[in-house]
Amino acid sequence: MSTLKSSSIDLKNISPMVKKTVKEWVKEVLAANRSEFRRDSVKSLYKRLNEALAKEYSDKGLEYVKEKFDELKPQVHFLASLFYCINDDLRNRQREMQLEVDWLTERLKRLLMALQASSLAQAVDTTFAREAYPLSEEMADLLLSLNERTVRTWDEMLESELPAMVREYFLLQGNRAIPWGWDLMRQILVNSGEESKIAAICSKFESPEDGDDFLHGRDFNYGLLDVRDEEFETALESLLEEVRSLVNSGAVEAGWALCPKDPPNLFMSSIPLIEGNWIDKKALAVLEWYQTILKMGYEIIRPEEENPVAWPIVLDKRTQDEEAVQGVIVKVEDFGILNKDEQYAIFIEAEERINSLGLQERIIDGRVYVCLADYFDSTGHLLCNEDFEMKDGIMINSWNRWIKERESGECESGDRVYIGKFPASEMSCAINICDIQGIPSLEEAFELQEMREKCIVLSSKLKISSSSVPFDLREKGIEDGIYIYPCFGDDEPIRASLARWRDDAFNGLVRYFALYMATLTLSVNLFEAGDILFKDLENKVSLTISKILTLSSYYDDTFADLLDKFKTVKKLTWSDASPYGWAALFPKGFSVDLGALQKAAEASYMTYYDIYINMAHDSLWATGSDL
Repeated sequence: MSTLKSSSIDLKNISPMVKKTVKEWVKEVLAANRSEFRRDSVKSLYKRLNEALAKEYSDKGLEYVKEKFDELKPQVHFLASLFYCINDDLRNRQREMQLEVDWLTERLKRLLMALQASSLAQAVDTTFAREAYPLSEEMADLLLSLNERTVRTWDEMLESELPAMVREYFLLQGNRAIPWGWDLMRQILVNSGEESKIAAICSKFESPEDGDDFLHGRDFNYGLLDVRDEEFETALESLLEEVRSLVNSGAVEAGWALCPKDPPNLFMSSIPLIEGNWIDKKALAVLEWYQTILKMGYEIIRPEEENPVAWPIVLDKRTQDEEAVQGVIVKVEDFGILNKDEQYAIFIEAEERINSLGLQERIIDGRVYVCLADYFDSTGHLLCNEDFEMKDGIMINSWNRWIKERESGECESGDRVYIGKFPASEMSCAINICDIQGIPSLEEAFELQEMREKCIVLSSKLKISSSSVPFDLREKGIEDGIYIYPCFGDDEPIRASLARWRDDAFNGLVRYFALYMATLTLSVNLFEAGDILFKDLENKVSLTISKILTLSSYYDDTFADLLDKFKTVKKLTWSDASPYGWAALFPKGFSVDLGALQKAAEASYMTYYDIYINMAHDSLWATGSDL
């Protein structure tokens, strides 16, 4: 609700001549970059208005011009007062802005320090998470065989390989690449109104209009300064047709992939099929093993998310008595990881079940393949068509072989292979041999996998404080032992500091976005100008917003994402109990939600709009007719 004071100034009906005169005056004052000598500056504004009126009404006489001047003078005086009030207020807030950014930065550093892993956790991370994954020779042979037949689907090629080839084609033609990071900066720049940086980016394009299209995401989204999206997409379509022609002619072999919606590991998210219907029998057994694990109600967690060949950790909920371990130190043996021998027994049952289905078999390169259509038509299978997507594409090894043949046959040494007019290169498979540590003994492979899994879970627990929960903390709503201890110099648990940091960052962003929107609205509505701030102030608000957004990004990546993961795998006891229950501390979630931020700023910016209007009125009443 507006709280504007009553005034004789009708903001909706300020004279266009007044706005034009004040706009020119503002440009002159900003160009001089001086906020002193205000009385003389306003007198020059009066003179401007008087000259404009005399020119406009030269046929009506001096008396009429004087009457018109007296009528419009309060409007001019009000806008001049508003101009100086806005600049004074933002100048007074400079110290506040810097302190807020510095304090948020310092508190975020304390949170990061509080969550540093112990030396043991760091050793675990180095020793296990970054080493090749231990697999029995049986499983290593399966994954390497699948890797040899990797299919790059058309969707994947349209997302990465083909656009890269088209982009390289344009670069070889002399087109220019958009500098790294501009695509990340542009949205912030558009919202911040940093004219100098926006102008610097636009100057690199062929026209200001092209630069504006890029900044607003309307065009130039493929990383080139002088190639519009339509031209790039036309070239991409042309390349796609060329590649399809290679497949249709048999020069490059077509391929098909079975894509589980919930794969056993990252690598098996795309399983190559022979002739679109024959699947490696061992791969099918792995899929059935994983489906059995899920149907038996075991809990699956994936701490090694970037490792393509690591199996998920299987937790047996039945061995996890949470009440029994509350208030005590939880040992590695209490994590409830399902014993690898039990997992292998489930795998053997899956193999026996597939054998009992009597599926057609083929021997290809020494491995047994079975008919997928027979499997889905059989009685007793666990997997359904709905659990997968079938995608077509090309065989990577066939593509690479075609490239090598052209390099050795048609090209001179050092020359590139071209598909039509587009430069081509070899594609890499999903895994390298160095990703796998082959272990001859199955028992030893299991032992190493279990050791690795337990140490990784232990490492994560060490990174998130102790597993034991003191009784007095449980009374305050802390039940799960995660983020218990306070940061240095703080009395509250880390979880409370996290919640307070998130809220302070969000509220600060709302405040400064609202300030920015209020000044922009006043500039457009009353001054019809693009800028009404002195040079030393013009970037202060947008720079503060940018700095807090950067800190919020670190917070979201480090803390909010981790908390969400722990919540997903039920490593947080989600309690509403005050004062430190998770839901009580984070009623709006862990992240700094930019959508909620925009809504909050839009809901509050008129408050600042009204404040500035009232400040201008107060200044008028306090100073009389002159500033």
